[in-house]
Amino acid sequence: MSRTSKSVKNASYSLGFYVLNLALQFWSRKVFLDYLGTEIIGLNTTALNLLQFINIAELGVASAVGTMLYKPLTANDRTAVAEIVSLQGHVYRRIGIGVLLASCVVMLFFPIIFAKMELPLWYAYGSFGVLLFSSLLSYFINYKQVALTADQQNYKVICSFKSVGILKTLAQIYAVSNFADGYVWWLGLEALFGLVASVSLHMVTCRSFPYLGNVGLGFSKLRKKYAGFTLLIKQIFVQKLSTFALTQSSSLILYAYANLTLVTFYGNYMTIIMGVQAIINAVFNGINAGIGNLVNSASETRIKAVFDEMFSVRFAIASIVVICGWILIPPLIRLWIGSQYELTPLTLGLMLAILFIGIIRFSTDSYLAAYGMFSDVWAAIAEAILNVGLSILLGYYYGLNGILCGVLSSLILIIMIWKPYFLFSNKLKGLLKHYWFMFAKHMALLFVAFYICVSILNHADIKGDSLLGFISLTAVSALCASITLLCPMCLLHFPIIDFFKRFRR
Repeated sequence: MSRTSKSVKNASYSLGFYVLNLALQFWSRKVFLDYLGTEIIGLNTTALNLLQFINIAELGVASAVGTMLYKPLTANDRTAVAEIVSLQGHVYRRIGIGVLLASCVVMLFFPIIFAKMELPLWYAYGSFGVLLFSSLLSYFINYKQVALTADQQNYKVICSFKSVGILKTLAQIYAVSNFADGYVWWLGLEALFGLVASVSLHMVTCRSFPYLGNVGLGFSKLRKKYAGFTLLIKQIFVQKLSTFALTQSSSLILYAYANLTLVTFYGNYMTIIMGVQAIINAVFNGINAGIGNLVNSASETRIKAVFDEMFSVRFAIASIVVICGWILIPPLIRLWIGSQYELTPLTLGLMLAILFIGIIRFSTDSYLAAYGMFSDVWAAIAEAILNVGLSILLGYYYGLNGILCGVLSSLILIIMIWKPYFLFSNKLKGLLKHYWFMFAKHMALLFVAFYICVSILNHADIKGDSLLGFISLTAVSALCASITLLCPMCLLHFPIIDFFKRFRR
């Protein structure tokens, strides 16, 4: 299969499963809010954030392995593939033990961390313990999945792992809404299905790569043979640290300034926003391995052309999402869980701006990863400091909106300005001015399309407060945004037109 065919297959599976999963998230969150309450939902969010902070040692390992696997997979060098994955296993086992020990230490401070919580303290230990168990499975059982992803077989990961996750959510919904002690059932099912999903993924990986366990070298010899592995991990670790600060710090800072109820309000919006971003990322993550293969085998002209296509496609998707999000999220919140959970338009606008950058950054990030360009560690450190520092400072004065402004400021400075400069000054040279001109054209079109769509929808006065009305509003919004964006992009010969031509070949 060609790179395009594999990418389309991965994207198709990803889109189908993530759309289904997103629908289940809306349903399950509604059920959990009704039967468990806002305190427990906020507790689970906070416990997950704490665990992800502890798991920070893993950041960079999987990405480093994926980057190192592109070349041997392209050359069908099975020995190198098996050795690199074996090296990852050695590292993961050490990290897993470290995460377990660090978690035990953190749990000693739960009476202080959750002092403001009105629930019994064992709820915190229960949530954290189950999430910890699921996390440890990735270190000891299913870490080999990176080979599937790097070889453009991510659809196998989705089928074997995500399908079990869907069954888990359905079982939790039924148990919480029908049995006494619903929270205990939720915990038990979370642990059980986490184990089943990990074993299933491990078996699929072993069938696809039966030679992965055939390595005669120990950890020390593997480290010497792949001396660049440790340096790459360190570089990617710092890079991932900034992304981690972006995605995980906001809820904890908000909890420090407010309470678990406001964390839940914020989490409701983030369920929608992160769900949409997860679907888009899932579709395009299947292309990452193809780009890794591309930069190792294609001409520079071809590499540059594909970059322009990816940027234009992601920008169009991000623009449609932002326009529809502005129109649809408020009525969706009212229809889904009630008007009492609504946040202000300013808060929504800031969230959508962060989402927009999170979507369009793919074109730059994927090429940097494909080239193994992670040496700008200072930028990642600066982004993390700006993110957390500004969020704490502005959050103190302006609450949630201040926290979001801190996040947005770090993204603009590092992701929007520095990262493209870093890529085009080292690789794809001579394209920096071309990139900024292309970016400006796309942004101008976005502003025009946003104004037109919002004006049309305001005059149309379609009510989204009922299910039928919301479906109608969604259809009209999506159609309006697509027409006002895609038609001018094709008529003006934006790079997206070359992407569409691929499917006519």
